[in-house]
Formats: sequence, C-alpha cells, structure tokens
Amino acid sequence: MSDEVDVAPEPPRKLGTVLRELAEGTSLHGLPKIVTSRQLAVKILWFILLLGKYTFVPLKNQKTFVTF
Repeated sequence: MSDEVDVAPEPPRKLGTVLRELAEGTSLHGLPKIVTSRQLAVKILWFILLLGKYTFVPLKNQKTFVTF
C-alpha cells in the first residue's frame, strides 16, 4: 500500500479575488478602507485622500515647490 494521499488540487482563484485579498491586507494606508467600505461616498473620500497623499506630499518635499 502507498502512504501517499491523493489531494484534489485547489481550483484556480480569480484575479479579482486575489487582488482584493492583497488590497485588504496591505499596509498601504487607505487602500484597505477603499476596498472594504460599503458606501460609495466613503470609497471616493478614501481614494481622494490616498491620491492626495501620494501626489501632494512628494511635491511638497521638493525644494522647488511653490507655496501659495
């Protein structure tokens, strides 16, 4: 007798499922909030905040940044 156990291979997961799991578990601040929020307004707010963080902050750190 053989000691090997036949294990059925897992069905391939969909790309959307994998990306959602990745987004929910990332340490990128705001991204899990966008993915897990149920309300569209909250998703939009978090998206704007996240977008602002990664566009405004690098510009602010440049020496040639113009203040208004």
